[in-house]
Amino acid sequence: MNEGIIHGLHWKSEYITCWNDDVECIHKAWWGGIEEAFKMPSVKEILVINPESPRIPLWGYGDQTGKYVELIPYKEPFTDEDYAYLLKGDIRDVRKRDPSLPKTFPDNYVGVCDGIAAWGPVFKRKFFNVVGLWEERFYPGGAEDYDMLGRVYSREYRAISTRQSWVWHWWGKSKDEQKKAQETSMPIENRYRWQDITSLWPPELNEGHPLDVWGIMTVRMANASRSNARLRSVWLRFNGGQESSFCHD
Repeated sequence: MNEGIIHGLHWKSEYITCWNDDVECIHKAWWGGIEEAFKMPSVKEILVINPESPRIPLWGYGDQTGKYVELIPYKEPFTDEDYAYLLKGDIRDVRKRDPSLPKTFPDNYVGVCDGIAAWGPVFKRKFFNVVGLWEERFYPGGAEDYDMLGRVYSREYRAISTRQSWVWHWWGKSKDEQKKAQETSMPIENRYRWQDITSLWPPELNEGHPLDVWGIMTVRMANASRSNARLRSVWLRFNGGQESSFCHD
């Protein structure tokens, strides 16, 4: 991954994009949405933007069943009407189709979200000068984007996903379907694995818990005790001073 980025820097590319091998373009307007999001007024400069996907993992909303929801079903090809539906963001019909959705799942899906799952990020060239490259010790993946986000926000910049740009992400095809991935895409070489992520944030510094790579415990703690002073300060720092949630319009 870093080798490709270095080539982009050498070619003096204005933007450098990293797409997972399970991402598909569904409409030509996706790039224009990224450009518009970069123009969005922001006190802190936005250095990287990830598009959104109509296929959404529900672990981000507290559901630990491994379930996904699709705002619109996958098809070939997607139509202009499909893309317009996604841009509008009125997804109340999704809950009608699936009443089992978590209560935290929204009826309107618009605006931007601070913090990204970096399966398709578009970086400004400047990003790599001030933040650096991927930490490739997180092989074969699963925490390197969280490590990078920590560096972004500690340097007072922003990384966002935008609902102005949509592509399809299947999620976890290399990580969760290893047997197939070994044959068709990215073979995993166990000798390169670096699994001891707890050494970066040992339990004694995390209220007795090991490093929570996916942030599940953090979300639960924040929802259960927003009045806790330490949690509140972390919440506000990552949310630009806003009380509501990590996602905002």
